[in-house]
Amino acid sequence: MKKIFSLSVLLFSLLTLLVFSSSAADEITSVSVGKNVYGTAVLKWYAPNVSGDYYFNVYMNDEKISSVQSYNGSYFYCYIDDVYPGEDNMYKVEYYERNSLGGYSCVSSVEKKGTVQDYFDGYGYAFKGESNDCNSVKLEWDYRTNYIDEILDPETDDSLFDRYEYYFDVYYCENGSWKKAGSTEKQNYTVEGLEEGKEYQFRVKAYCKTKETKEALFLDESEVVSVATIVEYMDDLIVEKATETTALLKWGIDTTELLSTGIYTTDYSFDVYIEEGYNKNRKVGSTTETEFELTGLEENELYTVFVVLNCTRKNGIIEKLETSDCVDFKTTVTYFEEIAVSSIKGNSAVISWKFDDKGYADDEGEYYDDDDYKYYVYYINDAGKAIRIGSTKESSYTLENLTPNTAYTIRVVAYFEDWSGKVRIESIDADEFTTRVAAPERIVILYTPDKKLATIKWSAVEGASGYILYEYDFDE
Repeated sequence: MKKIFSLSVLLFSLLTLLVFSSSAADEITSVSVGKNVYGTAVLKWYAPNVSGDYYFNVYMNDEKISSVQSYNGSYFYCYIDDVYPGEDNMYKVEYYERNSLGGYSCVSSVEKKGTVQDYFDGYGYAFKGESNDCNSVKLEWDYRTNYIDEILDPETDDSLFDRYEYYFDVYYCENGSWKKAGSTEKQNYTVEGLEEGKEYQFRVKAYCKTKETKEALFLDESEVVSVATIVEYMDDLIVEKATETTALLKWGIDTTELLSTGIYTTDYSFDVYIEEGYNKNRKVGSTTETEFELTGLEENELYTVFVVLNCTRKNGIIEKLETSDCVDFKTTVTYFEEIAVSSIKGNSAVISWKFDDKGYADDEGEYYDDDDYKYYVYYINDAGKAIRIGSTKESSYTLENLTPNTAYTIRVVAYFEDWSGKVRIESIDADEFTTRVAAPERIVILYTPDKKLATIKWSAVEGASGYILYEYDFDE
């Protein structure tokens, strides 16, 4: 009886050795999990020496899952649903191979704990929004497009998206309802048309078009962020006047709105900044008024300015409350030199000027041709209205048909003209001048000897307010 038992044990051991010896070199060497599309993970495992009749069992957290498995010549893989970014799961793959008895035996297995990666970089903080005015919110996000190569073509082992076309749909929630704001291929978007001082929720959905079908595939969605639109206390910033080296900035402030918050006082001030490059700003001054004069500017330069409102809260803390929109302006450049008036007569005068037309061409990048410049001459009446008198391509102009003993202000405007049209460059006003009164003409003297009486007559002079007669003694 002992011998029979021993032989049975030996036979069983030999059969066991035969069952596993054929696959001793076949094993799963590794398993990995990566992101596929939102709510789906791709599980990959490497079994380089599989042969014969075999299959795999796949488990997640010790629960067997039904999965369609594929092999692309390099590794096996399957997709697992209901797996989301940040979740830790234990994955297990078992390799079964047919044995000599006609059944299947587990040859090897491998386990790995994995977390599905999220395409939105830094899940939980990389999607952010900021309100810079009362009606809009600017959203920004980081999207790791290099992770997309985890989705492979089983036949070619190439990424389905190596010639990808990404785009994002942007949504906002208002009164409990999600609405699509728009689509973009960039990783930022400004949602406009919002209400002032109201909090909104935002989310972004990512899509990609495959190189095979060009159909949009939903990849992922961001977390939800909440952003409140700001309340604007400042009125629009304007540049009221710019000269060669100065500019006058003006804006307003709604103190009623400020006090209605119950948080802030009317103890406020403004800081004025000039932009000097990407994320580089220079503070040029502070004021408690709603205007500020910039000085020391360079002639014919483009500037960008903005104003920051600082306000004292009721608890005494000073807070940077609001930043105005940026405003661009260009300082002026003077190409005219002083205008001169000469040869003033009763009904005529000559004006002349100098204009640096070559300097203008250099500044504006224009091809220089002095024939492209034309000057228009205007008379400024008492109401300040400019009445055009004539035009010239010369640097002087003769004013005619003037009224004697009359004050005149003359304006000259320079224009640049070429095939594309006419551009107004600059104007200059002459100092006010007064025409002269003409001497009387047709003087007639009638003398009566016996009465020793002389009668003098002359023609009336236009513009004369009166006449003065002088007696001349030839003996002196």
